[in-house]
Amino acid sequence: MSAPLDDIASYSAFVYALAARHQFVTNSTLALVPIGATLAKLEGRIQCRGGIHLEVWELIDFAAKRIRTYCQDGGIDDTWSRENLLV
Repeated sequence: MSAPLDDIASYSAFVYALAARHQFVTNSTLALVPIGATLAKLEGRIQCRGGIHLEVWELIDFAAKRIRTYCQDGGIDDTWSRENLLV
């Protein structure tokens, strides 16, 4: 198997299998979109058990095999209480 940052196909497989690899992930809207010959952007939301969510934005350079820019924001949905996190 290729390393995730080898090419867009490898990173796509890595990203879209997130929920299969981590059982605490309940939903993902992550979308990987090519924006050039060697660049792609990843953006979306990862939802986890307990109402925890993470918003993600990345700029990936596959020629350099690195993430050039990464931004995240996360939190706990208002509909969840602290007691639900302990379940």
